[in-house]
Amino acid sequence: MTNLSCFKAYDIRGRIPDELNEVLAYQIGQAYAAFVKPQNVAVGRDIRATSMALSAALIRGLNESGVNVTDIGLCGTEGVYFATFAEALDGGIMVTASHNPPDYNGMKFVREGSRPISADTGLMDMRALIEGARLPPRAPQPGKTRPLDTSGKYLAHLLGYVKGAKLRRLKVVVNAGNGGAGLVIDQLEPHLPFEFWIATYRHWMTNIQDWCISRQLWWGHQIPAWYADDGKCFVARTEDEAKAKAAA
Repeated sequence: MTNLSCFKAYDIRGRIPDELNEVLAYQIGQAYAAFVKPQNVAVGRDIRATSMALSAALIRGLNESGVNVTDIGLCGTEGVYFATFAEALDGGIMVTASHNPPDYNGMKFVREGSRPISADTGLMDMRALIEGARLPPRAPQPGKTRPLDTSGKYLAHLLGYVKGAKLRRLKVVVNAGNGGAGLVIDQLEPHLPFEFWIATYRHWMTNIQDWCISRQLWWGHQIPAWYADDGKCFVARTEDEAKAKAAA
């Protein structure tokens, strides 16, 4: 019997391969297709070693259930949410385990308008379809997959928040962790009056601390830090704020 312990309250997260693997990823694609009944879905992934294979299996399950997929590739979770509403798609799936250890992976789900799917809004229904072997048969007309680079639209969307604003010149310490959000920083940099101090892109918050101290920088100097885990990013202005957000 398939181990379905990876189905949590708000998303899917499990250890590879015992709790989540390519076979289950394929079935999740089928279950999402049966529950949401979408025509077009966005799929993105983080940089974990297993994300590409899980994404491919997920997409195959969607396609063979008759669903078209817009593959936006490597991105942060917010990239899938943006693509879903910006491209007027019927849903989106992000392959990520957020801040879980490297031997984990998972998925986050939204439907049209980037409305989240959690345990009480469909995740347990999808689990029941897999558990009860009530997955849809292969569609007579399979869906197609098209790659789409949404970075230009997403960049314009982010810059829209500060359009016309008078921004102070700041030195901003950046650590994108192991996440795809580091790509966004590189794209934002030429458009903002900030001097980005790029710390080594590693996983833990202490790397930001060590890096800042080595350069005689710290929170009291009004230097905000951007930290991005596998599926999480935020800005913090104090050490306590950063630690609280990293642990959330």
